[in-house]
Amino acid sequence: MRLRYANLAVILASPILSSAAQVTGVTTIAGTLQPELVPNSLVGQTESLKPASAQERGALPVQLGTTDRVFTGVTFFRKKDDVMLALVEPADGRPYLFADVNQNGSFE
Repeated sequence: MRLRYANLAVILASPILSSAAQVTGVTTIAGTLQPELVPNSLVGQTESLKPASAQERGALPVQLGTTDRVFTGVTFFRKKDDVMLALVEPADGRPYLFADVNQNGSFE
C-alpha cells in the first residue's frame, strides 16, 4: 500500500537536529533529523504534506530518482506568511527536508 500523504511533525520545544548540527551560513543549517520525532506530540504541530507534482519535483535543487518520493506543503513561520516545505524520501537513503525559510519562492 502506497502512502498518499505524509505527516511532518515540527517539535517546537526540543531540538530537531542532532548535537552535531552546525550553522554553516546565514540561512543554512546542517545536521541530522532525529528518528524519534513523533506526530501529534503535546508540544509542536503536525503538517499534512501532499505528493509533489512533476513541476514541484523539478523545482528542487537535487537530482531525484524515479522511485524517490516527494511530498510538499506549508507551515507557518514567525507568525507571518507560510513557509513552503518539501520532504524527500529517497528510495535508497534517509529522508530529508527542504524549507523555504527566506520565503523567496524557491528551495536553495
